[in-house]
Amino acid sequence: MTAKITLTFELATAPAVEAATELIEAWVNQRLNLTSSWLRPLKVQALHIHGEGPDAVEMRLALAAKRGHQLAQRRRELRLTQRQLARRAGVTQTAVSQVESGRTGLGSKSAIAIRQALAAAEAGR
Repeated sequence: MTAKITLTFELATAPAVEAATELIEAWVNQRLNLTSSWLRPLKVQALHIHGEGPDAVEMRLALAAKRGHQLAQRRRELRLTQRQLARRAGVTQTAVSQVESGRTGLGSKSAIAIRQALAAAEAGR
């Protein structure tokens, strides 16, 4: 059985958006230390960032670019090429490039697969 539940956060500043995104990314990558037993089986499969207001688009684009740069840096630290990471994540090399450059949203299925592949590669070090 699959259910879709939407959680909405109202965040007014770029640092608040970054902090919330880091929390959700840790949850997506299963790195979040969930102490409540009822939360452990919950798995996030998608992350959609939507904003309203004059600064929302700029904030979202800046966050995607920053996170993309961080993912590229993690990939290089693990000595993986974009092609190797793409294979591990089950996506195309183009998808990796788009996520790393910030052209693809952080909530896309390919971005989530890439983050999970990087987390698995780090765990296997």
